[in-house]
Amino acid sequence: MYESSNRGSHSCHFGCAWEDILFCHATPFTDDASLIEKVTADGVVDKPIEVLSAELQAIPQKVIVCGHTHVPKNVFLPDGKWIVNPGSVGFPAYYEESPHPHVMESHSPHAKYAILQRVEEGWSLAHVCIPYDWERASRRAEQFGRMDYANAIRSGKAYIPQA
Repeated sequence: MYESSNRGSHSCHFGCAWEDILFCHATPFTDDASLIEKVTADGVVDKPIEVLSAELQAIPQKVIVCGHTHVPKNVFLPDGKWIVNPGSVGFPAYYEESPHPHVMESHSPHAKYAILQRVEEGWSLAHVCIPYDWERASRRAEQFGRMDYANAIRSGKAYIPQA
């Protein structure tokens, strides 16, 4: 079920809503930037709570499940909204050149996901981290010539190309 929202100064076209949860790959407004973090010339930093609150003011859902960074994280905002990044099942790290060279790393090869469960007081969140045969998955990436993927899958750390 796709839901679009035109509330406030932002237009939301990059998500799917269910009950009071909005699911999006990156942010409700774009598919190619992180919601929780900002990439700067000095590295990746968490956005201030005030910035996140302002960015999400027009979003009516109380829980925003986002991804893009592959790193599990959750942020609770003063207005009661909750941002959840479940992490990644199978690709725990990467290196990217744009907008500035940076890495996103979960620091472990485990498959990561999240479980949201409705409880009397709202929602319960469980971040789950489980082992799987990451050596086999890494070998498969190597067979396709993706040594960077193999390294990330095996270690949870990004392969940084040397200039």
